[in-house]
Amino acid sequence: MSDKKVQKLVVSALMAALTYVATTVVRIPAPTGGYVHMGDGLVLLCALAFSGHIMVIDHFSPKVDGVQMSCIQFFVASLFSMVCMLGAEGVPTAGDVFQSWAPILYAGILSSGVGYTLQIVGQKGVNPTIASLILSLESVMSVLAGWLFLHQGMSGGRTLHGCNCHIMRNQKSGKIPVIFSDI
Repeated sequence: MSDKKVQKLVVSALMAALTYVATTVVRIPAPTGGYVHMGDGLVLLCALAFSGHIMVIDHFSPKVDGVQMSCIQFFVASLFSMVCMLGAEGVPTAGDVFQSWAPILYAGILSSGVGYTLQIVGQKGVNPTIASLILSLESVMSVLAGWLFLHQGMSGGRTLHGCNCHIMRNQKSGKIPVIFSDI
């Protein structure tokens, strides 16, 4: 890494740490009453983990086969999830596993298997910044799909406004082409 890249990385890490300190230690009041809670710290940790995930894929995807890398990731995530499950829930009974076979297969095959394999194969050769902007639209697409296909309600247009702001931010960055100019 060049000195410029290291400097940008250090500044970004310091900004993330400052944001964390400001939201947890300083106890900024939230508009709905109360303060920022532990869930906000978990969201920050999740964002850092996904950032690391994108960087790892960027580093290794040119060197290995994408499907093979996805299989390794699937195996490691399964082991990690099993350890967390055993620590938090204990050993499940056969009846519990049999009762929830459909969600387990969906999460394992479609969500993790197909989704992350497509991410790895699709991210190969793409700048990590652009990949992170595209992947940040996952939550927007899930909200819009839930609204369109499952007829889930949204509170007072606030969610649609948030989705619109998120899409506009990505388009204004100049990194993602405008696909639907009429929206």
